[in-house]
Amino acid sequence: MLLLIIGEVWAMTYELNMGNFDNEKISFFQYSCFTLASLINVVMMLNLLVSTLGDTFDRFQVIADELNSKKCYN
Repeated sequence: MLLLIIGEVWAMTYELNMGNFDNEKISFFQYSCFTLASLINVVMMLNLLVSTLGDTFDRFQVIADELNSKKCYN
């Protein structure tokens, strides 16, 4: 009984984040595969965002170091 309630809560919060869709006609396996694939997609997108921000930070850090060294030499 408790697992059923937890499953319904999980499905409701998942559908709020990923969009509401008709899950009455699909099997548990299909729903599980879709959930797993979309969670992996979110993790990959966050990883892409973090790496992009890291590269941008490194680029600005190099520019700041160059400007700082020019300021020290002058």
